[in-house]
Amino acid sequence: MSSIPTEKGDSKDKIQILWTKYKPVAIFLAKSSLKYVKRVGATVAFIVFAFLSLPTIKDAKVLELPEPPEMSGPLAPNTALSVGERLYEGVLHGPESFIIDGDHIYTTGTNGHVVDLYNGTIRNVARVGTGACGGPFEEPTCGRILGMRMDKEGRIVFIDTYFGLYRVNIRTGEMETLYSSSTPINGQKATLLNDLDIADDGKIYFTDSHDMYPRNQFIRALLEMRPCGRLLMYDPDTKKTKVVADGFLFPNGVQITKDKTGVLVAETLAFRVKRYDLKTKTVSMFAENLPGTIDNIRYSKETGTYWLGMSSPRSKGKPAPIDKMARNPSGRKTFMGRLMTPDIVNLMGHLDPKGSEFIYGIISELDENGEIVGAYRDPEGDVVEVGSEVQIKDGYIYISSVFSNFLAKVNLKTLRAATAA
Repeated sequence: MSSIPTEKGDSKDKIQILWTKYKPVAIFLAKSSLKYVKRVGATVAFIVFAFLSLPTIKDAKVLELPEPPEMSGPLAPNTALSVGERLYEGVLHGPESFIIDGDHIYTTGTNGHVVDLYNGTIRNVARVGTGACGGPFEEPTCGRILGMRMDKEGRIVFIDTYFGLYRVNIRTGEMETLYSSSTPINGQKATLLNDLDIADDGKIYFTDSHDMYPRNQFIRALLEMRPCGRLLMYDPDTKKTKVVADGFLFPNGVQITKDKTGVLVAETLAFRVKRYDLKTKTVSMFAENLPGTIDNIRYSKETGTYWLGMSSPRSKGKPAPIDKMARNPSGRKTFMGRLMTPDIVNLMGHLDPKGSEFIYGIISELDENGEIVGAYRDPEGDVVEVGSEVQIKDGYIYISSVFSNFLAKVNLKTLRAATAA
């Protein structure tokens, strides 16, 4: 008697029949998939290899930062900077610093000039660089003027970050070199000259923010987070420049103290201001854990306070990008250091920061003891996009920005009213 096929046996037979029928197709698909995987794998490997072959930052350090401050009291949220006006919009290109002298405003831009703004007109006063301007690769030859001040004789003293420290007669245009960045100081040439102030005795204090990366690669200087910045001093009697203090974390803005006994230095990377004592030659803390990334610092006789231009606001629960990256040196070196090429940085500088929670208009005010008086904001960028420098003149606040094409003007009384308790 014949046996009855089991269900299990039937299944095996069916699988065998299907395999025999579709075997050629399966083999074809497997080979094709393998070729595709190999191609994709090779492409991915090439991209990774090419990316890792890009130059990156030399070094990266762990940076210990305090938890950002709470947005309460003088740091409470506000829109105090959102009511005002924009001056010379579209005419200026990245004014970093400026001088108000009567009806004249002297400022800087990406065209490498010191310019004179007067009654709606603009006049070129001085330029150190030569050739075409416009992008990060042209800057080292075009020039980029950052900090500037007016001395007792009415001459403008300014820094071209690539070339050095200069003084110009605004009437005749005659210009003289006070310090050339090609001249080593303690065996090291200046790499990223930034801001300055002039003491009563004529000595000029100015910052050299980094020892390796120039301004068109300043993002890489920030990514390293190395304390390699210096405070320099030019002596008009000896005509020599020397280092008076070092070990700063990207020293930026400079301001002689109200009592003339010290020099304040804004440390961009550390969200703080340090004080160099002119008598003891020592450095101490003046203000720390501030609510944004600091650029320049200026003293106002009208308010009796110090004003700081800022970008990248920070608060408890909303840290700035620097806060987030501070404890990840390997990520900064492996990824961000390769990604932030001069072209990418230039592109970022042309992006509209309006409405960004990471970059918007913010300035801060400190009293003579370094205590925070207030932080004033324009979160939507209606008037102020980013703050680089702040000055007070005849009851108005003037704000410049290296990323904007205008100067902002805000009524001081309106600002005070907007932040009154």
